This record gives sequence, C-alpha cells and structure tokens, in this order.
Amino acid sequence: MRFMRRVGSLILCAAMVACLMPGVVARAATEVEVVVRDKNSEKTNDKAKLVFSEADAFDTYNELDTIEFRFWKLSEEDGMWYQEAKEHADEGYDLFALGCNLETFTSQKWTERYMTVRITFPIPDGYDSASLTRVFDCIEPPAYENADRVKAVSSTKNSSTIDVVLAARGNAGYYLTGEIFFQIKKTEDISGKKATLSATEFDYTGSPITPDVTIEGLVKDRDYTVTYKNNIEPGTATVTITGIGSYKGTIDLTFTIKQKQYKDEEVSDKESGADYQVNTEADGTTVATYKKSTDKKAKKISIPSEIKLPNGTTAKVTRIGAKAFNGSKAKQITIPSTVNKIDGKAFSGSAAKKIILKTDKKANVSIGKGAFKNMKVKNPTILIKGCKGKAKKNLASKIQKQSSKGTKIK
Repeated sequence: MRFMRRVGSLILCAAMVACLMPGVVARAATEVEVVVRDKNSEKTNDKAKLVFSEADAFDTYNELDTIEFRFWKLSEEDGMWYQEAKEHADEGYDLFALGCNLETFTSQKWTERYMTVRITFPIPDGYDSASLTRVFDCIEPPAYENADRVKAVSSTKNSSTIDVVLAARGNAGYYLTGEIFFQIKKTEDISGKKATLSATEFDYTGSPITPDVTIEGLVKDRDYTVTYKNNIEPGTATVTITGIGSYKGTIDLTFTIKQKQYKDEEVSDKESGADYQVNTEADGTTVATYKKSTDKKAKKISIPSEIKLPNGTTAKVTRIGAKAFNGSKAKQITIPSTVNKIDGKAFSGSAAKKIILKTDKKANVSIGKGAFKNMKVKNPTILIKGCKGKAKKNLASKIQKQSSKGTKIK
C-alpha cells in the first residue's frame, strides 16, 4: 500500500512539474496565435493565427522555442532566395518571405498522412493584401500527392490567409519547416493615372447619365470603383473614381448635361389629347404652341399650362396656333394664363359656344388677326378671368376687334 502511495505521489509531482515547465503548453485545441518575428527572429507587434482542419488538432506545443513565424521583405542581401523569387515574380510586385517552423505540435490522435493548417498573417501598410500570390516555396516536406503545399485563400484590407499542408511524423504529430515566398503589389495612388470619360456633354434625358470611365491598364471594380453625383438634371455632373485593391486615392471628373434645344419640333401629348410645336427660346426656356386637338369627340377642351416632353422635361404652353380649333366639336375651350399669344384664325371653324381665357393681372395677351372670327356658332361667349379694370378692358377691346359680330365678351 505504501508503495502504491509513493508511485501515485511521484506521478502527481511529475505532472505538476510538466505543467510548470516554461514554454510548454498543454491543451486540446484547433487554433493558436503566435508572435510574428522579423528577418532576424526579433519579435514584432504582429501576430499570426493558425487554424487546423481537425477538431482538437494538437495536445501540446512549445511556444517559446521551435514554433516560429518570420515575415520580411526580400532584398539582394537574401542571395539565392531573392534571385530565384525574382525570376518567378511579376513586374510591379515586391517580394516577401514567410519563414515557418511548425515542428512542435504533437498529438496522439492524428492518424491521417496530411493535415491542413490555415494561417492568417498581417500585410505591411502600403501593400494590397488581395494581390498576394505564392511565387515558390522551400519547405519540408516539399510536396504531397503532386499538389501544391501552399494555396492563397482570402484577404482583408490588412491581412492575407493561406492554407498550408502539414505532413505527419509518425504518430508524434505533424510538421512543416522552411520558407514560403510571395509577391505582393504595392498600393499605388490612382490620382497619378489619366482617366477619361466616354463623352463630356450629354443632352438631358430625365434619367441618370453614367458615362464610361477608362484608365489605361486598369479594370473597373478590380482596380477602382465609379460613383456619379448630380447626373440627372441639366448642369455639371461629377464622376468620382476611387482606387481599390492595389490602388488608393481618388480622381474627380466632370461632364455637362445640357437642356435639349428644340426648333419647331412636333410633339403629341396624349394626356391633353393634342399636338404641339416645341421651341427653345433664347433664355433657354422651352415653350410649346398648341396646334390642334387629337380628340375629335371631346366636348370640352382644357389646354394645360405645360406639357411633358419625351425626355422627361416640360414645356410651358404659351401660344395658340393658327386654325388650332378648325373643325373642333368642343363646346367649351379653356385657355391657361401661361398663353401670351393667340394666332390669327385660331378659332376659325370652331364649334365652341364658350371660351374661357385665363390671364395674369396684367393681361398681356397678343390677339392675332381674325383670331375669333368665322366660328361655326353664332354669338359665342368669351369669358376673361384673372384680370380686372383697365387691363381687362384693354384685352376685351383687342378681342372684340378680332371677333365676329354678336360675340359676347365678359
């Protein structure tokens, strides 16, 4: 019994000593975080994260001695490594080395010949982590089943993730040791590039205008994104090009959206059931002349103050054209206050018994020769609304002169 107690005490002491040994960590886990060192094995403030492909992948590891990650930029001082990496590298990339020593992971559970560890490590400022690609590696064991030992997986703004295959070492664990060489593209300021638009002047359409952007050697949504501002209404629109991936910074370009210029353009407006002639005046205002009704059965016609044009803009109705109501069967016609000119013979042949003429307070409406003569009805009524006193009296006088006898003006 005493012997058994002594054996038990010795086992307990041995276990306590093992737990207290510096650098030895006993745990069952699938991931671990380690310090990243520089070329000379000096510790940095960066850390790498290792995630194993199997649950409870390791039992123990020595985090002080033989587990090590070194990451540094290659230079001519690295001799043959630098020369060989340079031969495999693409133009415009810098070369980096990731030194790995993963000999200390032990596990009695591992029975597979190979196992994958996913390593996430920081990328230096000023470099595009998404551009990282493996150039070659010099690691032990060198290969497995004719496949690459190292594969890039993903990247974030400041880090990259790779998958590395570990080889089994009997039943004592898995290992990988050596260097993996990468090429990474330096982030470039896109403002130094020349960007052009497919065009710099566009007619107004009522919809967003998005000219194509071209930057020689770059690809949209890989190297840069494009956003547009104030690109619907007439005026100056802005295009902002923002570098992504291997590029940073912005470029701003502008283009002009012009109001369409009209000259005697025929427009049919379904809403008001009429045809119009549209023009652009010297001050840029778009105006319309009422030409004729397209609704032959309409008993009442109310001319709108403005119409919507095919491109989404509007035109103010300012004029009634000659013979606009010739043959019209409408018994009542309303003219908006925006109209400042009624052409000669505008109502000739009209069957309207009542015409409502709306005006502003000044009632500055030009009445063409015979505008209200030769109508199909006798004694029509023209009702003036919107003005009073002298302004109304003057307008009534002008209408009377261009109306048939018996026309009532109120």
